Amino acid sequence: MKKIGLLISFGFFVSAFGQQEVLVKLFSSYSIGQSWVTTHSGDYFLVGTDSEFNVIDTVDDLYEEDVLRTLLIKKAADKVEVFKGGKSFGAYDGLKLITSKKDAHFIIQGKGAERIYNGQLLFRSYKDDFQVINQIALEPYVAGVVESEGGHVSDVEYFKAQAVLARTWVLKNMNKHSADGYNVKDNVSSQAYYSKAYLQNSEAILDAVAKTKDLVLLDSKGKLVFGAFHSNSGGQTSNSEDIWSQKIDYLRSVEDSYSLKGSKAEWEKKISKAEFVEYFARVLGVSKSDKAMQRAVLNIKMKQREPWFVYNGKKVKMRNVRTKFRLRSSFFSVSDLGEYVLLKGKGFGHGVGLSQQGAMEMAREGKSYQEILLFYFKGTHLAPLNSDS
Repeated sequence: MKKIGLLISFGFFVSAFGQQEVLVKLFSSYSIGQSWVTTHSGDYFLVGTDSEFNVIDTVDDLYEEDVLRTLLIKKAADKVEVFKGGKSFGAYDGLKLITSKKDAHFIIQGKGAERIYNGQLLFRSYKDDFQVINQIALEPYVAGVVESEGGHVSDVEYFKAQAVLARTWVLKNMNKHSADGYNVKDNVSSQAYYSKAYLQNSEAILDAVAKTKDLVLLDSKGKLVFGAFHSNSGGQTSNSEDIWSQKIDYLRSVEDSYSLKGSKAEWEKKISKAEFVEYFARVLGVSKSDKAMQRAVLNIKMKQREPWFVYNGKKVKMRNVRTKFRLRSSFFSVSDLGEYVLLKGKGFGHGVGLSQQGAMEMAREGKSYQEILLFYFKGTHLAPLNSDS
C-alpha cells in the first residue's frame, strides 16, 4: 500500500514541540496598516528578522509573570516598526513574536473585535501589504477552524466530522498561498479561523479534535479529498462540475433531507424585475424585449438543483446568477410581482460537499462522524496520516 507521506509532500514547518505547523495570514478580508498585540500568558520574546523571518536580534523580552504587555506593530514603508508605551523600538524587515510554551497565547486586534491565538506571530511589509501571520501547530489550528465554522452548536459528532474535514482541507491546500509566504488565509476563501478554540463549546471541540487526531479523508486512490463544505444544501448537494467545472468522483449530488431541518434551508429575496430580466438577456445575447425569453426567466421553478438556465440552445450559469444578485444559493424559483420578482430559494452556499447544518442534524439523530463524512463524500475512506491508505 502507498504511504501518504504528508510531511514531505506538503512542506510543513515543524515546531519545537515536534508538531506540524501552518502559516495562516490573519485579517485577510481587510487592508490594515497596524495591529495591537498583548501577550497574555507564557514567556514571549519579540525578535527582529530579515524579510524571510530569519532571526537577527532580540527586540524585547515580554515575559513578566501575571503582567500584560502590549505592543503596537505598524507598517513603515517597506519595514515594520514596533512601539511599546508610545516609544519606538525600531523598524525591521520583519518581526516575530515567539514563545517556548505551547499553551501560551496572545490577544491581537487589527480590525474588528480582539482575537486570541496560540503559537507564534509574524509581521512584515510585503508587496505593499502589511502581513500578520500566525504560525500555529496543525491540531490547534484545526480546533480554531471548527470553532470559527460551527462552534455555536454542541454536537460532538459534527465537531469530529468538521475536524477531519478541516485537517484534510488544509493538508490538501498547503501550497495555496506559498508564493506570498504563507499557507492559507483566515477567511472563508480558505477556512474561517478567527481565534483559538476557547468559547462555550471549546472543551467539546478540543476533545473532538483529539479523538480524530491525524485522521484525514481519502479518495479511492488514497489521495486527500478536496474537503469542500457549505452552510446548508437546501435538500440537495451539487455536483462539483456544476459549480467549478471540474468533475470530481466523490463530490456527487446527493439528496439531503437532513439539511431541510436547518435554519438556513430556505430564503427569499426581492429584486427589480427589469434588472433581473436584463441580466439574462445580456448573457444570452438576446433582446430584453424578447417576450418568450421573459416568460422563461420569470417562470424558473427549480424542483432540484439546475446548474444552467437554458433558452433556445443558449445557457446562463446559475452560479453566476447567484454571484450577480448576491443570493444565498443558486437553487431557487421565481415569482412575478409586477415591478419586482420574488426569489424563493433553498440552502446557503455553493452546495458542494458537506452541508454543515445537514451534518449537525445527522449528529443530533445519532449518526457518527464517519457516517456523516461518507454520506457527503461518496466512495471515500478515513485513514491516519503517514499510514497505509
